[in-house]
Amino acid sequence: MADNKTSWLIELVDRMTGPLKAVSAQFDRTHRDAARLGEQMNKVTGEGRNMASTLRNIAVGAGFAILTQQSMAFENQMAMSNTMLKQSKTEFAATTEQVRNLAETIPLAKDQLSTGLYEVLSAGVPKDNAISFLEASAKSAVAGQADLGTVVRTTTTLIKAYGLEFDRATAIQNRMQKAVELGQTTMSELANALPKATVSASMLGVSIDELLGGFAAMTGPMGNASEVGTQLSAILGSMIKPSQEAAEMAAQLGVSFGANAIKGSGGLAQYLDTLMPKIRAFSQSSGMSQEEIVARLFGREEGIR
Repeated sequence: MADNKTSWLIELVDRMTGPLKAVSAQFDRTHRDAARLGEQMNKVTGEGRNMASTLRNIAVGAGFAILTQQSMAFENQMAMSNTMLKQSKTEFAATTEQVRNLAETIPLAKDQLSTGLYEVLSAGVPKDNAISFLEASAKSAVAGQADLGTVVRTTTTLIKAYGLEFDRATAIQNRMQKAVELGQTTMSELANALPKATVSASMLGVSIDELLGGFAAMTGPMGNASEVGTQLSAILGSMIKPSQEAAEMAAQLGVSFGANAIKGSGGLAQYLDTLMPKIRAFSQSSGMSQEEIVARLFGREEGIR
């Protein structure tokens, strides 16, 4: 009986040995594969880290290069500004720091502000007003999404044409912004168009408010800001130097026509308030259309419009 049990156990062990060896061999292979996979994963992870580090270095290097270029542009522009400021080393360092500080409160790059300072000085703004003028212009440019240099040049044109003080920059730029809000234009378009009519307007005694009011009212119905500037320039020019036909038409209306008449009436708005009723009355009595009368006075299509 014992021999039979022993024989059965031996036979069972023999039968199980093969499968167990196979399972053990498979386990060994799986373990080796897992180890190789781990090594490969570690290698890929390491390469990924190296690549990420390389990319970071590239990005940092590029950023540093950009910052370096901006810094060089800032320093160069400030140096150019000092050719007009003619400040001592200590004074110039203080001015440079003021421009840097502006970049902390106004969302413009330092090199843009240093270029703006050069524009301010080139436009003839006195040294004592330069930084405050730059600050006001930068804020106006940002608010109106306009080019800083354009805002500077337009503001100085208005100040010079009207014989104003340079500390009026903020007030003038606020009025420009209001004209943009009331009209159908942008700060950039208005700033580029205003100089077309500014000198003529000042010669006729047309106030800045009247001039800007004209742009606010006319942009859209009469075209864009550039077209309005051309129209106003033509109208005002015809009033500065009236033609023979205009002088004769004015005589029939019983009015004076020209710069002295406009100044004498207190401004363009007041003058037109006096002129238009006379045009309507003469049109009714003579049978001549109001458009024809206006055309004779102003001599161009712009005047009729």
